[in-house]
Amino acid sequence: MKESSDLFKSIIIKDNPKDVFKDVMSNKIQTAVDVKRVSLAADIFGGKKLDSVVEEEIEIKEDIATDIASGKSLDNTVTSGEFEKALGKIYDNTGLTKSMIKLDSYKKGESNPKKKNPYQKNSINFHLYELGQQVELSRL
Repeated sequence: MKESSDLFKSIIIKDNPKDVFKDVMSNKIQTAVDVKRVSLAADIFGGKKLDSVVEEEIEIKEDIATDIASGKSLDNTVTSGEFEKALGKIYDNTGLTKSMIKLDSYKKGESNPKKKNPYQKNSINFHLYELGQQVELSRL
């Protein structure tokens, strides 16, 4: 399953970005359909409303993207999936992207593309360091 980071990598290395874009968009659409399907099934069989929970989760994901780009809460733990979803939002916004690449953990990853990640595993700093490494290695 292709994610936003795969799209970014394919653009950098010029490896079929159109195909990767189609895969990423297809996955995002399928995820949205699956969420709606589960919500509808819960409404029908459980008598509960899940739309508000899904909307709240989406808002939280958007907040993660803003926090990452602004440098807030970089020691917070996130899954790689949450980070990739937030990263997709960041890459969709030029201002957030520019802010993100100015962060110390991202810059340290770029300047040390083959060194061990010094940050706590699964912290936002950890993921930013790895992203910086990946970007730098793609340039080599």
